Amino acid sequence: MRPASTWPATPAELLGQASTAVPGLYRRHADQNLSLIAQTIADCYQGAGPLRLGPSRRLLVVAVDGLGYEHAEAAYAAADLRPLTSEFPTTTVACLMASVTGAAGAEHGFVGVQYLHADGQRVVNCHSGQVAGWSAALIRPTVTPDLPTVFDRLGELGVPSVVLPHELAGLHAEVRNRMLHGAHACRQAGSKETDPVRLVAAFAAELSALELDAGTLTWVYLDFDSYIHRHGFDHRVLAGAAALGELAGRLRDEGTSVLTFSDHGLTPSAPGQATMKAWDAAAGERWCRLPAGGAGRVRWLYPHPGQAGRLAAQLAGQLSDAFVTSPDELAEIGVLAAGSVGQRRIGEVVLLATGPDFPVPDPSTAFEHGSMTAAEVVVPMAIWSAGR
Repeated sequence: MRPASTWPATPAELLGQASTAVPGLYRRHADQNLSLIAQTIADCYQGAGPLRLGPSRRLLVVAVDGLGYEHAEAAYAAADLRPLTSEFPTTTVACLMASVTGAAGAEHGFVGVQYLHADGQRVVNCHSGQVAGWSAALIRPTVTPDLPTVFDRLGELGVPSVVLPHELAGLHAEVRNRMLHGAHACRQAGSKETDPVRLVAAFAAELSALELDAGTLTWVYLDFDSYIHRHGFDHRVLAGAAALGELAGRLRDEGTSVLTFSDHGLTPSAPGQATMKAWDAAAGERWCRLPAGGAGRVRWLYPHPGQAGRLAAQLAGQLSDAFVTSPDELAEIGVLAAGSVGQRRIGEVVLLATGPDFPVPDPSTAFEHGSMTAAEVVVPMAIWSAGR
C-alpha cells in the first residue's frame, strides 16, 4: 500500500487513477476504496489514522445508502472529507460487506443482489435468500469465505460495538449475520420513513435515547437510497444530508467522533421499450440455463452451453447504453480479480450500463446504481474528530 500522502485528494484525481480501458467505466482504486472504512475505524482505537477519538473514546459511524460524493460535498463542508471508490458491483450488500470486512466484493463473494449459489447449480437472492434455477447443465461451486468484520477486530481490543441496522435487519440471516458479526444489534420498531429530512430527525431522536458507555462504537445504517430511486437528488436529499452533517458537528463538539460514508451513488435511469424487449428475449429459458443475475445497472446471463457468444453479440448490437462483456474481460480491465469467488459467481455474459437506456429490473425507478460509472463509483468518507 502506498503512503496516504500520495493518495488522490479530489474525485477527478481518484478517477484518473481508477480508469479502465472502457471509457466512462472505473474500477476499485487500489488504496482509496471502501476497505478504508474498516481500517480507519480499527486504527483510531489504536491511536493511528486520520480519525482521532476524544477522551470518551466514543465513535459514531453512519453508513448513508446512496449519497454519492458530489451531493455529500456541500453538506459535509465542516468535515475532513475524502473521496473513495465503491465496489464492483455498486450495490448495497457488496459495498457494505467490503466496508466492514475490508475485502473487495470479488473476494467476499456477495456480488450484486442475485448471483450463482455456492452449490453452482442455482441462483440466490442475497436479500431474501430465495433460490431459483431452470437447468444445471454446468456446475460451478464456490465457498463463501468466513471473513472477520471490523466489529470482530474491535472486540479483540476490548471495544464493544452497537449496531442500529434499520432496514438491514430485513436481509437474509446469512448475509445479515456475516455483515454485522461481532456487534450487538439493537432491536428497533419497524419504520417506513423514507424522506431523508424526517429520517435524519428520527435517527437523531433515536440516538439521544441510547445510553452508551465510553469507548463504544455505534454503527448505523441510514437509507437515503429508497428515496433517491424515486425522486433523484432533490432538495429533500440535500437538506437531509445537511442535517446529518450538522448532527455530526454537534456530536463532535460534545466529545463523540463521527465518521460517515456512502456505499454508492446513483444516476438517471430511463430504459426504453425496445431495450426491455431485447433483454427479456435474451434472458429467458430458451437461451439461458438460469434466471438472470446482477442488480440495477449491472446484469448478467447464464447461457446454455455454446450460446454465450451469440447472446453477447446480439445484445451488443441492440443496447447502445450497455458495455457487453465477460468475466474474463472484467478481470483484464481490473474490475474484479481473476479466479475470485465473485468472478466465479457471475454469468458468462455481463452487461454494465454506460447510459440511462439500460434494462434495469425495475424500469419505473428514476435513478439506479450497480454499474461502474463516475456517479456510482465515487463516494464520500467524512470525518469529524473529537480528539486532537
